[in-house]
This record gives sequence, C-alpha cells and structure tokens, in this order.
Amino acid sequence: MLYENFLDSIRLEVEKRLPPGCRVSLVRVQKNNGTPFDGLSFTEKGSRYSPTVYLDAFYQEYLRGMSLEHIARLLIQAYQGGQPVPTRQLEQALDFEMAKTNIVFRLINSNANRDRLGALPHRDFLDLSLIYCLLVDDNEDRQMTSTVTLEQMTAWGITEEELYQLSMENTPRLLPARIEKLSAVIERVTGVPVTHRENDYDLSVLTNQKGLAGDGCILYPGILKDFADRTNNDVVILPSSIHEVLLLDLSEPVHFSELNKMIQMINRAEVPREDRLSNHVYLYSRTSDRITIPAGTSACDLTL
Repeated sequence: MLYENFLDSIRLEVEKRLPPGCRVSLVRVQKNNGTPFDGLSFTEKGSRYSPTVYLDAFYQEYLRGMSLEHIARLLIQAYQGGQPVPTRQLEQALDFEMAKTNIVFRLINSNANRDRLGALPHRDFLDLSLIYCLLVDDNEDRQMTSTVTLEQMTAWGITEEELYQLSMENTPRLLPARIEKLSAVIERVTGVPVTHRENDYDLSVLTNQKGLAGDGCILYPGILKDFADRTNNDVVILPSSIHEVLLLDLSEPVHFSELNKMIQMINRAEVPREDRLSNHVYLYSRTSDRITIPAGTSACDLTL
C-alpha cells in the first residue's frame, strides 16, 4: 500500500474505534529543516488540547507486516496514554504575563528553514537563526514546547527585542548547560570503556541538562569563555546536531576543511535531517569572545 493510501486507511481504521465525542484528523507538520511529519490529531469535544501521534514509524511497521487493525489499536493507546497539558499552562499562550518567564530560544539553520522563518520572530546569528519557544511543560519524562509565531507576538503586544532579552535570561535558567568529555558520555551510554588512540581528537559535549535542543548553549553568557580559559586556547565548535555540539580545544593546528567533510559525512549517514544544525565547524575566539565561521568555508557547505 502506498504511503498516501496508508494515511487515509489508518485514519478510517482509528476513527471507527474512537469513543463518541472524539474526532481524528490527518495533519502535516513542518518540523526543523523543512522536514514534514504526518500525524493523527485527536480532539475531544469541549477540549482545547489536540494531541498528535505521528505516523511515519507506524508506516514502517506496516511495511514489515503489521496489520492496520493492530496499528490502529497502538495509535489509540498512544493517544489515551498521553498526559493532557494542564489548562493553566495552555493559557500561557494567551496571557503574556503568564508566558514571559517560560520563553526560551532555540538555534536552527537559517538556509534550511527559510520558508518557516517567514512566519516566526527570529534573530540571525551567522548562518543560523534564533527562534523563540514557549516552554509549556517540562519534567523528567517529556519536554513540550510551542514555537512563538509573529501572530502570537503581535497578540502579546511585544517586540522581537523583548523576546530576545527574555529568552536570553530564561533559557540558561530553565535549561542549564552541561559539558562532559565525549569519552565519558560514550562510556555512560554503552557501558564500554573508551580506548583512546594517538590521533583521536579530545572532544567535549556541550548541551543542556535535558540533552534536547541544547545547541543554543553556545550562546549562554560565559559558557565558551570559561571552557576556553581552562586551556588558554580558542575552541572549535563541531555542530553534532540541534541537541548538542562538540567542543575541541585548539591546542594544535587543525584542518577546518577536513573537519567540515567529517561533519557532512556524519550528517548524511547518521543524523536525521530534522536534527541537523550545520555542515561546517565554527570557531570561538578567546580573546574577542566571539564565534565566527572559519575563513574558506564555502557557500555549498551551508546546505543541509
């Protein structure tokens, strides 16, 4: 069955199993880097909360032989097992006084999100863009955010500058940074000690405490300066994904072109398109306290 036929069939299969008063509809959401996601949106009568369950992974299970009936039951279980967002948190989207302490920023690739940025208040940073989000729900199990649109900013009666100032204050407070050696992260995740080879880079991972959308930590005041001051060197920033970056102490000369090729290769082979940040390194100067794009990085390197 073709993907488009699967979408229509699974909607009908779910619809006939829903209790009275609950509706389901197909939605397509443009995520980061223009990546489309299809999902089923569930709406109960009298509720302002419409959770969406995405379908891409379920289609892969269908191709492996899982029946539509079984997938429909799993989708309904996923919907019914979700925790509704408290009304007070939903009201933040309408009341700026409630929202202003939970506005945070995220960092995305400008070129890959050109169409999306047209509807969002944002601020350019090199070839990247800061966008603003409302942290709706944040606990150990999940992190739910809502992207701030130009329409919402206008309804709040504020400016992009105010969003920027609030987000620069809130984001480090709500999502504090964490730096660890890459080898320690690998050992913690895999349980296998890492053996260092002579020519291996000594990399550190910079992200936030959640490990989600942590690339913006490079803009936290003092975070890169403190890291650079510990070694008295500049720092190469390797954009691993939108969730974290890798830091390399520039104690010895490196070839930026080789690092760029490595990042491009890893992006294509291992990083989902929606999680990619950039195809090239950035350079933090300890003396100027600034991040730049190294000289010689060509325009073609910026295409995700």
